[in-house]
Amino acid sequence: MKKIFLLYFLLLSSLTFGQKNTVKEVASDSITELNFPKEISLKRKFRKQIEEKKRGFYRIYNYDTITPKNHSVEFLVDKIENDKEYSFVFDAEYLLAFNYTDMIPKLIELIINNKEVGLINTSDLIIWERIQSGDLKSYGHGGIVQDDLFKVSGRANHLLKEITGEDFGIIRMNTKQTELKEIQDKWIKWLKKL
Repeated sequence: MKKIFLLYFLLLSSLTFGQKNTVKEVASDSITELNFPKEISLKRKFRKQIEEKKRGFYRIYNYDTITPKNHSVEFLVDKIENDKEYSFVFDAEYLLAFNYTDMIPKLIELIINNKEVGLINTSDLIIWERIQSGDLKSYGHGGIVQDDLFKVSGRANHLLKEITGEDFGIIRMNTKQTELKEIQDKWIKWLKKL
């Protein structure tokens, strides 16, 4: 009887262990397999944002379509994750209009990356929390950004808002990981409903 009980316990343990691994694999794969839908009709607000960013791109870069448009998705994601230069975040706001189908899933993945990169050469950018903390100088005027562009998560959320016109929350200096996950889940739900 003891042998049967021991065999039953070992069998049950191995099945439970296998199920836990499967659940973890499914959970992690759901993000890595996040793709932009192939055949959709873009919502009016989203389409308007794309058109506006394209017009802005041509206005800002004086129709120089070679220099910044040559940045690959991988290059931009690397800069968002690792570079302090504000110019790359600024460029990405406009470049998203040309490659949003590849960039949006990657940005959604980055929402839970709370790494602090820093931010330099911001000229007249205003992020109130960072001005109050002394991390950013205020010139009394400029563009206001609510998301914390010092962090990867804040950059990703800001860029998603800029290209889609949607807003699922603000990522601040001290946003908790659980809150980041909630915001990411809202972006995933939005993407899947397109």
